[in-house]
Amino acid sequence: MLNNHLLSELSSLNLNLARLKCLTLLLASMLRHRTVNLTILATENLTGAKNESCYRRFQNFFLHTTLCLISVGHFILAKIPKPKEGWTLSMDRTNWKYGKRHINILTVGVIVNQIAIPIVWKVLPQKTKRGNSNTSHRITVLNKVLRLMKA
Repeated sequence: MLNNHLLSELSSLNLNLARLKCLTLLLASMLRHRTVNLTILATENLTGAKNESCYRRFQNFFLHTTLCLISVGHFILAKIPKPKEGWTLSMDRTNWKYGKRHINILTVGVIVNQIAIPIVWKVLPQKTKRGNSNTSHRITVLNKVLRLMKA
């Protein structure tokens, strides 16, 4: 039931049906298991496939699927009720570490009940000093925001 609901909700992302079903399975599994570990998510086995096959399917989804980030932003904004006074936006830079590699992301989110829900983002280049953003990075991100909503 959750999978069918997600399938109908996510159809606006313009993915082919196989990839849309894979995304639906991924999201439903993440909600049930409360993890993003693909090994654990592959055990959900709603399709009747072997765990190894499901795991490989998830890997292929991330390797070969390109989501239009503007479509994702539109999808997110369509699910959040717009306040009468308009959206409150938050810009932030976050740093993740993958092994020894730093991944810096500049993001703009919509504030909903004191929580920022990201709607656009940009991965900052490695050469960026200590992960700080510069004016051109911030302009790029805000131009994406303006493609999603009116100023």
